[in-house]
Amino acid sequence: MSVTPTAVTLRPFLGWLHPAEGQAVDPADVLDHLRTNGVLGSVQDGPVGVDEACTIVLLVDDVDRVQVLRDGKVRAGAPLSTFGPALAESLGLELVIGDEAWGGFEEGDEEEDVPDVMLCRAVDSSLPLLAHDLGALDATHVGGWTLVRFDEAYVAPDDHGWLPSDLPAVLLHRHGRTREIQVLTAWNDTIGHALTHEPHLQPAFAEVDDPAVAGLTNPHLAVDSDLREVLTHPRFRHLDVAKVADVLQSPMDEQWTARVLAALGLPTLAADVHEGRAELPDSSRFEAASMARSVVDTVLRYYDAPAEEVARRTAYGRLYDRVQRNRVATGAVLTAEVAASAAMLTAGVRPGRSAAARTALVSGAVFTLLDAAMGTALAVRRFGRRHT
Repeated sequence: MSVTPTAVTLRPFLGWLHPAEGQAVDPADVLDHLRTNGVLGSVQDGPVGVDEACTIVLLVDDVDRVQVLRDGKVRAGAPLSTFGPALAESLGLELVIGDEAWGGFEEGDEEEDVPDVMLCRAVDSSLPLLAHDLGALDATHVGGWTLVRFDEAYVAPDDHGWLPSDLPAVLLHRHGRTREIQVLTAWNDTIGHALTHEPHLQPAFAEVDDPAVAGLTNPHLAVDSDLREVLTHPRFRHLDVAKVADVLQSPMDEQWTARVLAALGLPTLAADVHEGRAELPDSSRFEAASMARSVVDTVLRYYDAPAEEVARRTAYGRLYDRVQRNRVATGAVLTAEVAASAAMLTAGVRPGRSAAARTALVSGAVFTLLDAAMGTALAVRRFGRRHT
């Protein structure tokens, strides 16, 4: 069968069909509806339990038009905004796809959530602010990664200001029997990408020969899938997408998360902690304190950072650490800061300066003096402890 013109980009669009409480979705009915209407899509293969969602994948183009089969050719059909509610009404189900939902029902009792576990590259000195933003946590280090266990489930990573050096961050979620791995790969994308097991799918028209249609049976291989986005990160770029996709599609049992982490080259201890098979070794506790206290704790931890954390800093950061550990160098820097502050303040009050220049000079003087005062307090704290 022929396909749409090459200028049109086709992609599988993943969604879920939810039944009314106490009911079950019949995948055969859904598949029959797609075939009757010539809709290119696929439906979860096999029986679906009571109150469980049934996976559906629709083939759409770059303007979200559902693709249909007409006279042996793939054509653009109704837009998803029109097709979605019509499908939900015809089947008597709720359809959730993308950011849209049609034909919703009232939710029943929720299954128990398991507190989140995270792997990231954040250093110890940044963990007080992480706890302030996302909630109390315990943390340790394993294989060059920071392993965090939160007190709560489904923490919101977009509440935290991530640094590029903190990433990638890999959040493990679990709701009942459902497991999901949320991967943050960019500091300005705090939602990230979701990796989970997708049910085995049965296409409505298996005889259509096109790579995009083949992706209907494994959404992880779609051109814009979350998995492909994750594998663009330098730490994962060497991995084979098909091999990782196969692991994601392995049975979602208590070892599923460990298998996925191993396929990504990440410490599987995180999965063991998340599943309750292991405890955090040598962990430190971080409470969700106020912003002021979190900032103070962060500054002190940065100042007293261990060698392994200092080694990950920039050249300036490593130089700063060497200076502030030397009594003579620290004294010279503090003296220079006080002198510079006095010079700026003197220049700032000199007659003939413009208002903008005075403001800039006085502000610089105050900032430099405050930095010198903080440096003095930290130096007294450090060098004073050596004589006690």
